[in-house]
Amino acid sequence: MPRPVIHLLPHTHWDREWYLPLGAFRARLAGAVDDIIALLTAEPSISSFLLDGQTVLLDDYLALRPERQEAITALVRAGRLQVGPWYVLADAQIPAGESLLRNLWLGGSTARRLGGTTEVLYSPDAFGHPPAWPAFGAEFGITSGALWRGVGGDVTGNRDLCWWAAPDGRRLLVYHFPPDGYEIGSNLLLPPAPDDGDSALDAAWERVRGRLLPRAATRHVALFVGADHHAPSPWLAGLRERLAALDDGCEFHWSRLDRYFDAARAEAQHLTELRGEQRWSYGYTWTLQGVHGTRAPLKRRTSAIELALTRVAEPLAALASNAVPQLADPAILAQAWREVIQCQFHDTIGGCCNDAVADAMAVRLTDAEASAVEVIRSAVHRLVGHDPNRAREGAATDPRLVLWNPVVRPRAGIVEAELTFFRRDVPVGPPGPRRPRLGAGAEPFGLDTRRHGGGSTIEPQILDITTGFERLDASRHYPDQDEVDRVRVAFPLP
Repeated sequence: MPRPVIHLLPHTHWDREWYLPLGAFRARLAGAVDDIIALLTAEPSISSFLLDGQTVLLDDYLALRPERQEAITALVRAGRLQVGPWYVLADAQIPAGESLLRNLWLGGSTARRLGGTTEVLYSPDAFGHPPAWPAFGAEFGITSGALWRGVGGDVTGNRDLCWWAAPDGRRLLVYHFPPDGYEIGSNLLLPPAPDDGDSALDAAWERVRGRLLPRAATRHVALFVGADHHAPSPWLAGLRERLAALDDGCEFHWSRLDRYFDAARAEAQHLTELRGEQRWSYGYTWTLQGVHGTRAPLKRRTSAIELALTRVAEPLAALASNAVPQLADPAILAQAWREVIQCQFHDTIGGCCNDAVADAMAVRLTDAEASAVEVIRSAVHRLVGHDPNRAREGAATDPRLVLWNPVVRPRAGIVEAELTFFRRDVPVGPPGPRRPRLGAGAEPFGLDTRRHGGGSTIEPQILDITTGFERLDASRHYPDQDEVDRVRVAFPLP
């Protein structure tokens, strides 16, 4: 009878921000990754170290240690430091599907820039998973995954491997963590005690063995060795030899997550197939469904910004760049997406974090939203041929009402819009000879649709007129503050 093969998988699970803000965990991350580099350099027998499946940690680390770029790249290229495929370990259910795809794209591209990515859809700590989760991996050629919460032992037949099929039929081979989760091997990191024959490690291994082997669907068994925010233990290097000395009924090997899946896949037969949403694992491990209701205003803001980026800013920017290619700047939208995705780390958007983390999330969302608004403003100006600088310098302008249909079907019906009519300048800055211009404010008007394929002039219904302020921006001038009449109107659109 072949012996079970225990794949020892050193790792750390790193909450980028949680009960402490980013600055504190980032400071601790610097020392932890320093120790990981030192371990892998000193111990060539250790195949790899799994850096939690998210590349944002390397962005954070290299921002503090830019001189270690070469060392990091060498380890990633050699497959000894396993990174990606995610950018952050997001909550899997609260973000939009588009955000999760952007997350994978950003994580994979960052990892490949450093030398390679881990082709496993790794989700050790999300509080449940949507039905399309296998399809997210399939979009990037990923056919294996690992998760813990949201799935109970009853639906997997109490096995560590199962298939999970998305609604479109695409499947992942999924490793389901034991009830102890990704921390199961952390209790094995004990100092040697030669005087008692390593009895403490022997007892710890017996417990772990009893948890892992009865669940094994194949001869190959994954044993994750690490825990939350843990730098490598000084007892990690000798662990394989000590376990081999204690238990000759198993083979122990330093391994990598992808190698484990390759070996297990070759023997996996008659596995349970999961379908649908996975969000119930009580009695197996907690799932924290309360995260769907905490800090709800931040969740609503996130969803609104996702929609603004996906349905308005990006389509308008694409149309505008087609009209004026030399003015396109995709880096602005890319940075906005990066800021939104950073807010979707599972403890951050889940709201199970301290107030400082929520405050930082709000700042990121504000910046991302402002970027989206600026992209929309610039794109609309390009599409209608408006140059704010020339307008400020006295060129004739042609007032227009621009309507944008963000859905993928023609629409008709009643449109509500707000138009502004100039009343007077509001001088700002130091005193000088300037005299404010004066305007007539709101006057009767119609909407001429003939030049754009309409049939006539539309007479809108006036809903409300208020006086307020409007700021006009141009790249070669200070902002211009005007007092305006804001006229809210309604009219039928064919």
